[in-house]
This record gives sequence, structure tokens and C-alpha cells, in this order.
Amino acid sequence: MLKTIMHKDLVNITVANTLRNFGGALVEVFVPLLLLAHGFTLVEVSGFYLLYAVVKLTINYPAMRITNRFGARPSLIVARLFYIAYLLCLIGIVNNGTTQLIWMMACFLSLTNAFQWNAQHVHVSRVIDMERKGKDIARIDSINLFAASIAPAVSAVLAIVLGSVWPPIFAVASILLSLVWLRNLDTEAGGHVREASIHYSLRHAPRRDLVANFAYNFHTATGIFIWPMYLALMLPNVGSIGAVTTIGAIGAAVFLLFIGNRNDTVGTARVLREGSLATFIAHMLRLVPATVTSISVINIVWLLALRYQQNPWTSAYYAHTRERGVNYILSMEIACDVAYVCLFLLVLIIFSTLGYQTGFTILFILAAFVSLLCTRITPVES
Repeated sequence: MLKTIMHKDLVNITVANTLRNFGGALVEVFVPLLLLAHGFTLVEVSGFYLLYAVVKLTINYPAMRITNRFGARPSLIVARLFYIAYLLCLIGIVNNGTTQLIWMMACFLSLTNAFQWNAQHVHVSRVIDMERKGKDIARIDSINLFAASIAPAVSAVLAIVLGSVWPPIFAVASILLSLVWLRNLDTEAGGHVREASIHYSLRHAPRRDLVANFAYNFHTATGIFIWPMYLALMLPNVGSIGAVTTIGAIGAAVFLLFIGNRNDTVGTARVLREGSLATFIAHMLRLVPATVTSISVINIVWLLALRYQQNPWTSAYYAHTRERGVNYILSMEIACDVAYVCLFLLVLIIFSTLGYQTGFTILFILAAFVSLLCTRITPVES
């Protein structure tokens, strides 16, 4: 069925990643909220993500060397094993109160994403059809977003019907099942091609692309990691937002299909400008006083705005990777990791000196303006 709605060489990676993301979403709903709920302070949670960023910056190069030498499939398998270890640490913290696992958890997440994103970027940029990249990326993201949206509800049903031990079991089983769709990955579209030499340096991507990637990861991390911390501080009981957020995510999945068609029709650069303006507005809305209603609306706006920007951004990223090769990914990943280090170091400093309320205000305004820099990425030639 999937072969009728997207390029055939993208089907295996899509199914594998959907099962992996679905399994993770059964367990790791709003990780910052879970950590805060189990005795960690905002500063400690920020330290968790700072450690994650520093470790990922350190291991990103060897992860890419392994991917370049052996192909995407082995790296994606390794990423899933580390992801299971990460989830088991989270389960240990939530169920047993083993708080010291937080630091191992950060390291496992670093290893997961270093192998997952490097291998995924290498593979997708190689096999994707550039003539329909916006449409295919939109459909991949829609499927993944829909799976992640329904996972919390599935997890709740499993816990009620079978017991609380079953969601983690299903999570691990789903992630392991995803390995089946990885078996032929490195033979698709002519097979994996090893680059003769790779170098961990910033010089393989234009400076404007590095600035744009720094901005993209800085502002998206604010929405993905900092915003849940704010929710835990302002509205400790946010269970009522869950259903609205799920509905918004499903709506965003449908909206993605429109974005993908528009990206291929009117051009990546124009849609990226529009999407970046949308994310600017979404971040600024976070300054509205927090109520269940306002937060529900902001969550929906953010999901739509992020997808509006993400589709042309990913299209441009893969187009440049196709042209410049693996070293382009390495340079861009350095910018990504530096963005995380800067963000969470800034969070630690601001929270420690200015307090939480002032700190969140500064971070949301900063993220809004930084998000506009995403348009600096080199335009994709038609």
C-alpha cells in the first residue's frame, strides 16, 4: 500500500521508523514532565539535556564513520538497541525511583540519536526522488506523527486492560519488530556507497547553512524540551491537555500533505519563509498567560507551524546532502550539537540567576527571533 503513496525506496525506512517512534511514544510521553514529577528540578533536567548535547557532540564523528563504512542498516540497528536502553532507564526512574539512572539515560539518548540521525540522513538523501521530495517527506512525517499521536492512548488502554507492565513490553517489541524492515536498506537505489574520506569539520557546509541549522535546532529544542518544563511549572496537572494535543497532532499530520504538495509546487524557499514566520508566531504565543485553554491552542499552533517549516527545511537539507555528500551532514550535525549545548547552557545560567518565570520569557522570545534565521539555508535550485 505504501508503495502507492510514496517512492518505493522510502517504504522500508518509513515503516521501520514508524514502528520505532510508536514504540518510544508508548513510554516516553513528555520526558521532562516525567523527570520533574519524580523529584528532579528544572536545573537538573536542563543539566540532563546539556550532558546529552555534550556527549552527542563527542560521539557524532565516530558514529558517522561507522555509518559511512558499513552502511545505514547497522547504525540504525545499533540506534534501536541504545534507544531500548534509554527507555529502560526511564522506566527504572518512573517505576523504581532509581534517580541516578538519569545520567546514563542522557548518554544512551546521545548514542541513539548520533547513530539514528546520521544513518537516516545518509540513507534518505541517497534514495529520495528529488522531483517529489516535498510530497514524500510530508507523507513520511504524516505517518510518523499519526503513529506517535495514537501511542499514548494505546499505552493507556494496555495499562488498564493488561496492567502497567505491558506498555513497556509492547514498546520494546515494536522497536525490535522495526528491525525486519531494515534488512534490505543498504541494497536500495543502487546500494550504499562509501565515501573515500570524511572529516569532522565545519568547512563542508556553507556558513549560511550552519547558521540556519544552528537556528533550526535551537528553536525546535525550545519547543520540544523547554516548553514542557514551562507547563510543569505553570500547570502541574496538564492531563486535560493530552486529548487536545493528540487531536492537534492528527490535524498536523493531515496538514503536512498540503505542505508537501505546496513545497513541490511553489518552491522550497517560499514555503520555508512562510513556515519560519509561523514558528515565530507560535513561540511568541507562549508569552500568553498559561491556562488550559491557551496552552491547548498554543500546542496546536506549534504543531502546525513546526510542520510547515520542517517540510521545506528537510527538503533543502536532503537536496544539499545529495550534492555535497556525507561531509555536509557532519558539518551540519556539529552546528546542531553546538546549538543544543548553547541552549541548555543558557537555560542553566538563566534559571540559576534570573529565576524561572523571567527565564522562560527570555527563552521564548529568543527562540522566536532565532527561528527566522532558518531561512538562511542555501536555496534549492529548481
